[in-house]
Amino acid sequence: MLAVVVIYGVSSAVDWTWFIPGVTVPALVCAGWLAARGPLSEAQTQAAAERTTQRLPLGRIATAIAVVAAALTRGDAPAALADARSAADSDPVSLDPLFALSAIDSALGNRAASRAELVKATQLQPSNALTWQVLGSYDLKARHPDLAVPELQRAASLDRTSAVAGKLLGKAQTELG
Repeated sequence: MLAVVVIYGVSSAVDWTWFIPGVTVPALVCAGWLAARGPLSEAQTQAAAERTTQRLPLGRIATAIAVVAAALTRGDAPAALADARSAADSDPVSLDPLFALSAIDSALGNRAASRAELVKATQLQPSNALTWQVLGSYDLKARHPDLAVPELQRAASLDRTSAVAGKLLGKAQTELG
């Protein structure tokens, strides 16, 4: 693909081929793909994927928890629950409202409802490693490594680049015995 872009650039410098869409579009597509795919080395690519896996979804969860915490510190738990349920109803495929509902229920001491929201997230997006990772992490913190191990194994199998899922799985297996 790099050769296509270079040859097109040299040819366009000599001739006016950039004016012909049939020649220009494929060269631009190749250039765009090359620019968007990132670095060549596998280590850098793997590190970038790991950073994205670790920061983006967990950052969204942290943001949702912060919003919920703000509502709860005002002492308006029913409003926080209503807002989170409204968000879940308005976007039924989004995980963020389910994570927020889980955080609210956990803050209110309702552990069964909190875990149920996380289970619902795994049912909503069963091939999303994040849902299994969050559920496994929750069960691990609740001192249920017997539940956490299969959940974290599923997360690790769905996203083999996630160092977080691997670390949590190792911790759960150690606690299990």
